[in-house]
Amino acid sequence: MITKETLQQWVQALESGKYKQTKDQLQDPTGFCCLGVLCDTLDPKGWDKDYHEFTHNLGDTDTFYEMINNDLQEQLKHYNIDAKKLAYMNDGGSTFLEIAEEIKQSCNTPL
Repeated sequence: MITKETLQQWVQALESGKYKQTKDQLQDPTGFCCLGVLCDTLDPKGWDKDYHEFTHNLGDTDTFYEMINNDLQEQLKHYNIDAKKLAYMNDGGSTFLEIAEEIKQSCNTPL
């Protein structure tokens, strides 16, 4: 379940420099996308590696590119956060710092 505290931890993780950034996957051998960082924040042991592909138990691999599942997307919407917009920002070249700022600006509760 996503709470205000979870959102704060996610933003802090994005801003921390701990995670290297990648595109088109929640995680790959080179890093994480912003939503992969959310998955790692919620459940760091939820990753499964199959060859060079990483999947997470909170992921949805039925989409063109890996995305968080619909339940998590809906939970983010309660805070006025659009997961697809964040994925497009990530894959379009926005940095984790820019994405963290977008989360803070979009969120309907102060973080």
